[in-house]
Amino acid sequence: MGKTSNSTYYPLRTYYWLIILFQLLILVPGCESNDPYCDPWDAYWENPDTMKFIATGDPQYKEDQIQYGHVTVRNSDWIAKLVQRRICEQGYLGYLIAGDLTFYARKPELEKYQTSIDSFKQYVFDGLGNHDFKFVPHEDSVGPRWRNFGMAPLFHVSKPFWTEDTYDVWEEVRSKARIPKVYDSKPNLHYSFDWDDLHIVQLNAFPGENPTNTKHAQHPFNSIQFLKEDLEQRVGNSGKPIILIHHYGFDDFSIGVEEGKHYQEKEWWTEEDRKTYWDVLKPYNVAAIFTGHAHKYEEWYLPWDGENIGETNVATDFIPTFVAGAAREGYYLDCILVNDTMTISRYNIDSLLDVRKIHVQRGKGK
Repeated sequence: MGKTSNSTYYPLRTYYWLIILFQLLILVPGCESNDPYCDPWDAYWENPDTMKFIATGDPQYKEDQIQYGHVTVRNSDWIAKLVQRRICEQGYLGYLIAGDLTFYARKPELEKYQTSIDSFKQYVFDGLGNHDFKFVPHEDSVGPRWRNFGMAPLFHVSKPFWTEDTYDVWEEVRSKARIPKVYDSKPNLHYSFDWDDLHIVQLNAFPGENPTNTKHAQHPFNSIQFLKEDLEQRVGNSGKPIILIHHYGFDDFSIGVEEGKHYQEKEWWTEEDRKTYWDVLKPYNVAAIFTGHAHKYEEWYLPWDGENIGETNVATDFIPTFVAGAAREGYYLDCILVNDTMTISRYNIDSLLDVRKIHVQRGKGK
């Protein structure tokens, strides 16, 4: 009797748990590109007055830290998993990343980053930061890769030449298939896209023409010209609100300020770069700028009027700018646009730190 009872019980128990597992697989949405339940646009079109997304910067996966699961790696992974759930379950349209995907632009770091976003990569709108540019001093060792990458005819670069792995990081940004489809600048790296009436531009390291004299390895690849042409062609006089993403921002670290004093040799982009940037943006309806680079910067909201930076310094005509990261430290922004008000909530992992609301003037047809 015991043998008969056991032979009946175990198959039934196995069958029972298989049923439970099957139900869980159905009820918990995946995020594969071919999963019909993971299209956030279905949720958006049901309620087009509300647009949601997550922004951050600096996942900055570092090879030795990956190997032993450092807290910075766990932080970046945690945020990526949060974004996956928000996209699949709550209709968030995407993940904006303001550069520094890797620490040394090494293959294991890129692979770890790719793994972290793999299940929702079509909704990831990432760019490059200074850590995604690593160079070697000898042209002969990597010159052919630069020439074959397709950008050599666009830019005269005598040195530095970048490492082989660096180009793989760049290719990740340049060639990712995204939803919606982007307006790219191939063989260059910059791109833009539309979420309904919102026009978003990814400018990678910073809006500029050439590197600064002291940061010659981090090339903007004439992103300012791409921006100028993109806005002329795809925004024009439509009044569309614009969001911009780039790595260097308006924080003291990015602009070379320490203890209230400016040091030209420490600036990552120049005052001249920012003046040119403002002149390009002035005719348009810029809703916000999201940046990276600064990791634990408390002044995360930095309005900018083309000359002055900070809430107590700017004139009445200014652009709201936000330090979006750093993901490696657990920081990210939860952004929800309802009609003409965007609520931007700053989190560290699951702790809400601060909230800002900005007015967004919608386009003529919205």
